[in-house]
Amino acid sequence: MSENLLPGDPDWKIRHLGAPGAIMGYTGQASVLPGEAITLYASTTARSFTVSAFRMGWYRGDQARRVWRSPAVRGHRQRGRAVTPGTNTVHADWGRLADAWRALYMPSMDRVRSGELPWTNFDRLHRISLDEVLRDVGAEGFDAAAREELTLAWERLPPWPDAAPGLERLARRFTVTTLSNGNRFQQEALIRFANLPFQRVLSAEDFRHYKPDPEVYRGGASALGLNTSQVMMVAAHKGDLRAAQAAGLKAAFVERPLEKGLGGGADRLPDPQADVQAIDFLDLADQLGC
Repeated sequence: MSENLLPGDPDWKIRHLGAPGAIMGYTGQASVLPGEAITLYASTTARSFTVSAFRMGWYRGDQARRVWRSPAVRGHRQRGRAVTPGTNTVHADWGRLADAWRALYMPSMDRVRSGELPWTNFDRLHRISLDEVLRDVGAEGFDAAAREELTLAWERLPPWPDAAPGLERLARRFTVTTLSNGNRFQQEALIRFANLPFQRVLSAEDFRHYKPDPEVYRGGASALGLNTSQVMMVAAHKGDLRAAQAAGLKAAFVERPLEKGLGGGADRLPDPQADVQAIDFLDLADQLGC
């Protein structure tokens, strides 16, 4: 009680945020016991800064009391985009890198579809485009082995939460298979990682064409021993569905509003040209009686 009766210090409330990126930091420990040390890391454009520690409480309504303040700490300039030895840790704008890498998805396949490149599977196309993206964003510190490992990130994508339960329900009535531009090895690894209950794996690699070439859709139906009219393409991309319909397949549009991040321009409902429109795989299973 006596501690909370001490005068507080309202300066614990940050009122002036400054410019974005002017100062950023984190601590190496979530909590420490009295007398233990805590390590702070800071990045700032200022020539010096101070650190204050506040004890939270009532303090006559001020809600905190300053218990320690450091002397002025002078920083030192670090080399940009340094690589940590032995870890291949590289400083970069990773959001920009991911967006730029994904943006090369269609152009890289178009190079194969146009004949500019011979048949090249999806992993290799991603690996080729990664070099271009790393160069453009100034993050070239990765060695060849690290770049190969980064390319495998496409095999470790988390599934949408409705995907596994929705596919499980659909599989009670239908044969559920992939038909992806991703190569077979990539698809099998992704299915294992995400624990998705696909019954078959079909890949554009099987037909040496990339969607939206009709050979992929017709080849998929043929591989299942079905006529194209007996197959429904399920996708979050309207262009994929239009190409499937042109090849004779049915189409189901499943909306993924955040597929490309906030404001990323994902295809949205409605899709009146689709045979079925759904908000997720569970909704699709409901509509198809599964």
